[in-house]
Amino acid sequence: MENKNAKSESTTKQTTSKTTTQTKKLSDIKNIQNQNKTLSKDGQKTIHNELSNNSKNANYSNNNENITPKHNNNQDLLQKSNKSTNSENQKNKSNKWLVLLAFVGGSILVGILSSVLGGKMREDYIKPPAYPPDLLFTIVWCILYIMIGVAGYLAYMSQKDKHKRNHDIIWLSVHMFFNLFWTLIFFRFDMLILASIWLGFMIITAIVVTYRYYRSNLASGIMFTIYTLWLIFAMYLTLAITLLNVGGSV
Repeated sequence: MENKNAKSESTTKQTTSKTTTQTKKLSDIKNIQNQNKTLSKDGQKTIHNELSNNSKNANYSNNNENITPKHNNNQDLLQKSNKSTNSENQKNKSNKWLVLLAFVGGSILVGILSSVLGGKMREDYIKPPAYPPDLLFTIVWCILYIMIGVAGYLAYMSQKDKHKRNHDIIWLSVHMFFNLFWTLIFFRFDMLILASIWLGFMIITAIVVTYRYYRSNLASGIMFTIYTLWLIFAMYLTLAITLLNVGGSV
């Protein structure tokens, strides 16, 4: 009986030892599996981080590549706009000089033609008081014709409404038409009464131009006012010569 009990005890011990070893093995296997899982997770994390970093670097490089051509395009556009503005400014400057030359040159041309067509006044005419010397007439008229051109240029450049600008040119042209042929009537043909009426139309058109110029540019209005006052003085001289020399009028 004792031997049987001893054998049974030894068998139980062996079975318990086997179970413990098996449990240890199972726990070790589980630990190894868990370690492998953690390692696999860490590896996945590192791989994911590396991929994300690479993608970020690639996107950054792509953005830099995209930014640089855009920056270059902006610089090209700025250079083109600067060139266009410079060319436009040069064109505007050249156009301004051409407009100034047209107004001043046209006014001086009318003055030259007027003096050539008119000639000189007859020496036997009785002259009124305050009649200035002939040299003064020449100097004043040269200054006035330049002023007419400058006033026309300033009014033209200041007036933005094309319709009003065209009307200003029309009224100035009408006035210069009367200006051109007045000397021909007065000096060449000696038609004193007609010359007085003609000068009256000159003054009326000059007043209209002066009024229009004041609405466009103050300086042009002032210059044409000075010119109109000189025409009024010329009207005084013309009427006085006509009355004093009525027998020679036509």
